[in-house]
Amino acid sequence: MCSILFCFKCIFLLENNRVIETIKRLGILYIIWSLIYLPYDIIHSKGYSVIKIIRLFFWDGNSHALWFLCGNIIGIVIVYLLLRFLDYRIILVISVLFLLVGCFKSSWAPIAFQIFKIQFSDVLGTRNGLFYGFPYVAMGMYLTKNRKWEGKPISGSIIGFAISLIALIAESMLLVVYYKTSSTILWVSVYPLTYFFFTLVCRIKIVLSVDKSRFIRKISTLIYVSHGIFLILFSGYQYMVYFLLVSIFATAFSVIIIKLSQRNGLRFLRYLY
Repeated sequence: MCSILFCFKCIFLLENNRVIETIKRLGILYIIWSLIYLPYDIIHSKGYSVIKIIRLFFWDGNSHALWFLCGNIIGIVIVYLLLRFLDYRIILVISVLFLLVGCFKSSWAPIAFQIFKIQFSDVLGTRNGLFYGFPYVAMGMYLTKNRKWEGKPISGSIIGFAISLIALIAESMLLVVYYKTSSTILWVSVYPLTYFFFTLVCRIKIVLSVDKSRFIRKISTLIYVSHGIFLILFSGYQYMVYFLLVSIFATAFSVIIIKLSQRNGLRFLRYLY
């Protein structure tokens, strides 16, 4: 899901020329929600070195859902800067190389160790803007600048999506069931799957009013950044109960915040989304 969001975000930015504005918005959102999660982070970061705390905040996104905001900012900045010096196709190739390195540091780690006798151990991690955000933001950039896919039959997207989905199932079965990989953050087959998914859904016309579109954006953002609170509050429940409680409370919380932010004197709540 996050791979798709990275991709869509970049497409929106490049088409509307709002890169700097969006980086600022994401930065403010990240700082505000980091402060909200701060009490929990303080409790669970006891014994951490200063360097690790700095890395968590500026690189890993505090290990909450906020990692997506942090990764988005880093990925967008990388692509934005590289576009000043390199062709967008070269940037895409470079980003894919980073994705492959990330995969060998993540889900493909057992195979990397078995074949190449290499075991990655570094401070960079994989769920961040370099190995996760950058490749998918670069894909969004590529889809924006190369519009040839728009003139091709939708059947190509459907077939590509189906093949990529089968490849993902096979990849996950191989790595999770057979190799017992301990990390499932990055997958090779998700990359083409995201590409074909985007080219497929772009052919589907959904008519929504501006108000409904804005509401969906607001509530989806709020649910995403706030659900970590309810993951903490309801931890310990049986899986399905846990899922339902988090979903219901995160949605209700988001609706309430949006409604309150429309009132005079409470408009500052808009900074939460």
